[in-house]
Amino acid sequence: MNFRIRYCHIVVENTWVVWLEGPHRFIQFKEPAFFVFEEWASGQEPQAIANNCTERYGLPQEEAVRFVGEIISETEKLFKAEVKVKIKKETVKPNKAEVEAKIKAEEAELKRIHSEYLCRIGGKTILFRYGDEVMEEAFRPLFEQFEQSKVEVEVKDKKKKVEVKVEVGKQNKDEVKVEAKISGETLPEVSKEDEVIENESRFEAPLKTKDLRLKTSTDPEKVPLLYPLPVAISVKKNAIPILAKWYPALEKEMVDAAEEESYETYLPLTGNAGDLSPIPAKAIFFVQYDPMVDFRLTRESNLEKMNDFLKLSWIPRNRGAAQAFLEWYFSLPVYSLVYSDPEKLVKGVTFLPTI
Repeated sequence: MNFRIRYCHIVVENTWVVWLEGPHRFIQFKEPAFFVFEEWASGQEPQAIANNCTERYGLPQEEAVRFVGEIISETEKLFKAEVKVKIKKETVKPNKAEVEAKIKAEEAELKRIHSEYLCRIGGKTILFRYGDEVMEEAFRPLFEQFEQSKVEVEVKDKKKKVEVKVEVGKQNKDEVKVEAKISGETLPEVSKEDEVIENESRFEAPLKTKDLRLKTSTDPEKVPLLYPLPVAISVKKNAIPILAKWYPALEKEMVDAAEEESYETYLPLTGNAGDLSPIPAKAIFFVQYDPMVDFRLTRESNLEKMNDFLKLSWIPRNRGAAQAFLEWYFSLPVYSLVYSDPEKLVKGVTFLPTI
């Protein structure tokens, strides 16, 4: 590769965590692997990098050549996957009739709206459009409590009322990523923040009264903040009997839940649900329900859990968001939490030094 690589990075526990701009991927290096990457990213030839490794680290020339080739090869794989997609899109040149047919099909698809609803969130009017029934059933319950009424006005009237538009198209298998992207693109509009790092957090039971999503802060002191995403909280079957003690509205769900093997409902937010004021973030938890464990809390390595966190997150494809994420994520302690006893869970978390 004969071009310079754009990236940003942070050093944690003698590990260089790097974000690559092209493929929008994160990768971890140890020394001297990062030295090789840094040289290669600046445009140095492999042989020159091998010579520098021999001089800098005392590696035998043959071993240095092998090592440099291995690091470059593994890193290039991330870019080649991106390049293949671009080449495939750029080299396909359909005839004029095919192009026109494709344009008409795309226009027809854009016009095809299964349903749309107006919501009032954070002082702004948001229009949610769903392309099919599956997407509506998956995401409408999250925002249904904020609906004003079903949209029945003309397009010209919508333009006057709508301040933010969120369009959810065809069925997408990765609903976690879709939800993260929806909230990630909506939150900056309603909370006036520029960069969002969104993490999907579906709890067996809510920690308080709000389902919180993780978001960056523009505060000069770089204080990690949690911004509440005002959506209904997902409640699974096993959590309904427990939560019904505090939320009587769930009692009517218990009969239906008992009759179905897999059941899920949604608990609307209470209080000032439109308040998007942030609170300081103190820790990241990976929560798991296990009937064989009363309560177990384990401090985890941020480096080792990073990939698990990224699988459930959506980060904009830009350097600023990537750098903000790295600083945000590595400023917080990470825990794995396994439980079956809610009371021990609450006591265990309450008395944590960091909490």
